[in-house]
Amino acid sequence: MPLRTAVLTWMVLASGCTDLVTIDVGRDRISPITFERELLLGGGALASCPAGESTLSPDGALGGSASIAPVASGCLARVVLRDALLVDREAMGRIAESTEGFDTTALVGFDVEVDELTIQGDGVTLGSETIAGLEVRLESEPVLEAPSPESVEGDRVALPEPVVDAFLESVDLRRELRVDVEVRLTFREGAPLPDQLGVRLVLQPILRIDVVRAAL
Repeated sequence: MPLRTAVLTWMVLASGCTDLVTIDVGRDRISPITFERELLLGGGALASCPAGESTLSPDGALGGSASIAPVASGCLARVVLRDALLVDREAMGRIAESTEGFDTTALVGFDVEVDELTIQGDGVTLGSETIAGLEVRLESEPVLEAPSPESVEGDRVALPEPVVDAFLESVDLRRELRVDVEVRLTFREGAPLPDQLGVRLVLQPILRIDVVRAAL
Protein backbone atom coordinates (compact mmCIF):
# COMPACT_ATOMS: atom_id res chain seq x y z
CA MET A 1 0.00 0.00 0.00
CA PRO A 2 1.38 3.46 -0.84
CA LEU A 3 2.59 5.40 2.21
CA ARG A 4 0.08 8.22 1.63
CA THR A 5 -2.80 5.71 1.59
CA ALA A 6 -1.54 3.94 4.69
CA VAL A 7 -1.20 7.17 6.68
CA LEU A 8 -4.63 8.41 5.61
CA THR A 9 -6.19 5.06 6.46
CA TRP A 10 -4.62 5.08 9.95
CA MET A 11 -5.94 8.61 10.55
CA VAL A 12 -9.47 7.63 9.50
CA LEU A 13 -9.53 4.48 11.61
CA ALA A 14 -8.02 6.24 14.61
CA SER A 15 -10.63 8.99 14.46
CA GLY A 16 -13.49 6.49 14.50
CA CYS A 17 -14.97 8.12 11.40
CA THR A 18 -17.43 5.84 9.58
CA ASP A 19 -18.08 8.13 6.60
CA LEU A 20 -16.66 7.23 3.22
CA VAL A 21 -13.19 8.70 2.66
CA THR A 22 -11.68 8.54 -0.81
CA ILE A 23 -8.47 9.41 -2.58
CA ASP A 24 -7.94 10.00 -6.28
CA VAL A 25 -5.66 7.89 -8.47
CA GLY A 26 -5.16 9.75 -11.70
CA ARG A 27 -2.56 11.75 -13.55
CA ASP A 28 0.37 10.47 -11.49
CA ARG A 29 -0.35 6.84 -12.49
CA ILE A 30 -2.73 6.75 -15.47
CA SER A 31 -2.04 8.33 -18.84
CA PRO A 32 -4.74 10.41 -20.58
CA ILE A 33 -7.06 8.82 -23.15
CA THR A 34 -7.15 10.50 -26.56
CA PHE A 35 -10.13 10.04 -28.88
CA GLU A 36 -9.62 11.59 -32.32
CA ARG A 37 -11.72 11.13 -35.44
CA GLU A 38 -12.19 12.78 -38.84
CA LEU A 39 -15.68 12.23 -40.19
CA LEU A 40 -17.00 13.04 -43.64
CA LEU A 41 -20.54 14.29 -43.29
CA GLY A 42 -20.81 14.47 -47.07
CA GLY A 43 -22.58 16.64 -49.56
CA GLY A 44 -20.35 19.71 -49.25
CA ALA A 45 -20.70 22.58 -46.80
CA LEU A 46 -24.37 23.47 -46.35
CA ALA A 47 -25.74 26.94 -45.77
CA SER A 48 -29.15 25.56 -44.76
CA CYS A 49 -30.28 22.67 -42.56
CA PRO A 50 -32.11 20.05 -44.58
CA ALA A 51 -33.08 17.03 -42.48
CA GLY A 52 -31.28 13.87 -43.50
CA GLU A 53 -29.20 10.90 -42.39
CA SER A 54 -26.29 9.01 -43.92
CA THR A 55 -24.35 5.87 -43.08
CA LEU A 56 -20.70 6.19 -42.07
CA SER A 57 -17.83 3.74 -42.44
CA PRO A 58 -15.43 5.33 -39.96
CA ASP A 59 -11.96 4.09 -39.06
CA GLY A 60 -11.76 2.50 -35.64
CA ALA A 61 -15.47 1.68 -35.37
CA LEU A 62 -17.74 -1.10 -36.57
CA GLY A 63 -20.13 1.40 -38.12
CA GLY A 64 -21.90 4.66 -37.63
CA SER A 65 -24.28 7.28 -38.89
CA ALA A 66 -24.50 11.04 -39.29
CA SER A 67 -27.68 13.07 -39.33
CA ILE A 68 -28.75 16.71 -39.38
CA ALA A 69 -32.07 18.21 -38.42
CA PRO A 70 -33.41 21.72 -37.76
CA VAL A 71 -34.03 22.63 -34.11
CA ALA A 72 -35.27 25.78 -32.40
CA SER A 73 -31.74 27.11 -31.75
CA GLY A 74 -30.27 26.24 -35.15
CA CYS A 75 -29.20 22.96 -36.73
CA LEU A 76 -28.43 19.74 -34.86
CA ALA A 77 -25.67 17.52 -36.26
CA ARG A 78 -25.56 14.08 -34.66
CA VAL A 79 -22.75 11.56 -35.21
CA VAL A 80 -23.00 8.04 -33.81
CA LEU A 81 -20.11 5.54 -33.82
CA ARG A 82 -20.82 1.93 -32.89
CA ASP A 83 -18.12 0.03 -30.99
CA ALA A 84 -15.68 2.87 -31.46
CA LEU A 85 -12.09 2.24 -30.39
CA LEU A 86 -11.58 4.39 -27.29
CA VAL A 87 -8.33 2.86 -25.97
CA ASP A 88 -6.15 0.58 -28.10
CA ARG A 89 -4.49 -2.57 -26.75
CA GLU A 90 -1.05 -1.00 -26.36
CA ALA A 91 -2.37 1.94 -24.33
CA MET A 92 -4.54 -0.40 -22.26
CA GLY A 93 -1.47 -2.47 -21.47
CA ARG A 94 0.27 0.63 -20.12
CA ILE A 95 -2.78 1.46 -17.98
CA ALA A 96 -2.86 -2.13 -16.68
CA GLU A 97 0.80 -1.89 -15.67
CA SER A 98 0.28 1.44 -13.92
CA THR A 99 -2.64 0.05 -11.87
CA GLU A 100 -1.13 -3.37 -11.17
CA GLY A 101 -1.99 -4.55 -7.66
CA PHE A 102 -4.97 -2.22 -7.45
CA ASP A 103 -7.99 -3.70 -5.64
CA THR A 104 -10.98 -3.01 -7.88
CA THR A 105 -13.40 -3.78 -5.02
CA ALA A 106 -12.22 -0.52 -3.40
CA LEU A 107 -13.29 1.47 -6.47
CA VAL A 108 -16.22 3.74 -5.59
CA GLY A 109 -16.16 5.96 -8.67
CA PHE A 110 -14.54 6.54 -12.02
CA ASP A 111 -14.29 10.13 -13.27
CA VAL A 112 -12.60 11.80 -16.20
CA GLU A 113 -11.23 15.32 -16.44
CA VAL A 114 -11.43 17.01 -19.83
CA ASP A 115 -7.92 18.02 -20.85
CA GLU A 116 -8.94 19.05 -24.35
CA LEU A 117 -11.97 19.15 -26.62
CA THR A 118 -11.44 20.49 -30.12
CA ILE A 119 -14.08 20.52 -32.84
CA GLN A 120 -13.00 21.35 -36.39
CA GLY A 121 -15.08 21.95 -39.47
CA ASP A 122 -13.22 21.63 -42.78
CA GLY A 123 -9.93 22.19 -40.93
CA VAL A 124 -11.06 25.28 -39.01
CA THR A 125 -11.48 25.16 -35.22
CA LEU A 126 -15.10 25.83 -34.26
CA GLY A 127 -16.10 27.73 -31.12
CA SER A 128 -19.02 29.52 -29.54
CA GLU A 129 -19.43 31.81 -32.55
CA THR A 130 -20.52 28.75 -34.56
CA ILE A 131 -21.63 26.17 -32.01
CA ALA A 132 -24.55 26.87 -29.68
CA GLY A 133 -24.32 23.60 -27.75
CA LEU A 134 -22.65 20.20 -27.63
CA GLU A 135 -23.16 16.86 -25.99
CA VAL A 136 -20.99 13.74 -25.83
CA ARG A 137 -22.54 10.39 -24.94
CA LEU A 138 -20.89 7.07 -24.16
CA GLU A 139 -23.01 3.93 -24.29
CA SER A 140 -26.05 6.20 -24.90
CA GLU A 141 -25.56 8.03 -21.58
CA PRO A 142 -24.65 11.75 -21.44
CA VAL A 143 -21.09 12.43 -20.25
CA LEU A 144 -20.43 16.00 -21.40
CA GLU A 145 -22.90 18.78 -22.05
CA ALA A 146 -21.88 22.39 -22.59
CA PRO A 147 -22.67 25.53 -24.63
CA SER A 148 -19.32 25.38 -26.49
CA PRO A 149 -16.19 23.19 -26.82
CA GLU A 150 -13.89 25.64 -25.03
CA SER A 151 -16.14 25.77 -21.97
CA VAL A 152 -15.63 22.12 -20.95
CA GLU A 153 -11.84 22.04 -20.56
CA GLY A 154 -11.00 21.30 -16.95
CA ASP A 155 -14.44 19.87 -16.21
CA ARG A 156 -14.58 16.65 -14.21
CA VAL A 157 -17.42 14.22 -14.83
CA ALA A 158 -18.35 10.70 -13.75
CA LEU A 159 -18.40 7.94 -16.35
CA PRO A 160 -21.51 5.79 -16.81
CA GLU A 161 -21.44 2.41 -15.08
CA PRO A 162 -21.40 0.38 -18.35
CA VAL A 163 -18.25 2.25 -19.44
CA VAL A 164 -16.60 1.69 -16.04
CA ASP A 165 -17.36 -2.04 -16.20
CA ALA A 166 -16.01 -2.28 -19.75
CA PHE A 167 -12.87 -0.34 -18.77
CA LEU A 168 -12.09 -2.58 -15.79
CA GLU A 169 -12.65 -5.72 -17.87
CA SER A 170 -10.32 -4.38 -20.58
CA VAL A 171 -7.67 -3.62 -17.95
CA ASP A 172 -7.90 -7.15 -16.53
CA LEU A 173 -7.68 -8.76 -19.99
CA ARG A 174 -5.30 -6.12 -21.40
CA ARG A 175 -7.44 -5.72 -24.48
CA GLU A 176 -8.72 -2.71 -26.40
CA LEU A 177 -11.70 -0.77 -25.08
CA ARG A 178 -14.60 -0.18 -27.44
CA VAL A 179 -17.77 1.75 -26.63
CA ASP A 180 -20.60 3.42 -28.50
CA VAL A 181 -19.81 7.13 -28.92
CA GLU A 182 -22.28 9.84 -29.86
CA VAL A 183 -21.47 13.49 -30.51
CA ARG A 184 -24.25 16.07 -30.84
CA LEU A 185 -23.46 19.57 -32.07
CA THR A 186 -25.98 22.37 -32.40
CA PHE A 187 -24.85 24.89 -35.01
CA ARG A 188 -26.15 28.40 -34.65
CA GLU A 189 -28.87 29.51 -37.01
CA GLY A 190 -27.29 30.70 -40.24
CA ALA A 191 -23.88 29.07 -39.56
CA PRO A 192 -22.75 26.88 -42.49
CA LEU A 193 -22.41 23.16 -41.79
CA PRO A 194 -18.99 21.68 -42.61
CA ASP A 195 -18.41 18.89 -45.09
CA GLN A 196 -15.77 17.28 -42.86
CA LEU A 197 -16.00 17.21 -39.07
CA GLY A 198 -13.00 16.63 -36.82
CA VAL A 199 -13.28 15.71 -33.14
CA ARG A 200 -10.36 15.51 -30.69
CA LEU A 201 -11.15 14.64 -27.07
CA VAL A 202 -8.46 14.10 -24.41
CA LEU A 203 -9.68 12.68 -21.10
CA GLN A 204 -7.70 12.10 -17.91
CA PRO A 205 -9.05 9.06 -16.02
CA ILE A 206 -9.40 9.47 -12.26
CA LEU A 207 -10.20 6.49 -10.05
CA ARG A 208 -11.87 7.28 -6.71
CA ILE A 209 -10.70 4.79 -4.08
CA ASP A 210 -12.22 3.95 -0.69
CA VAL A 211 -9.05 4.09 1.43
CA VAL A 212 -10.47 1.96 4.25
CA ARG A 213 -11.64 -0.82 1.95
CA ALA A 214 -8.36 -0.72 0.05
CA ALA A 215 -6.50 -1.32 3.30
CA LEU A 216 -8.53 -4.36 4.33
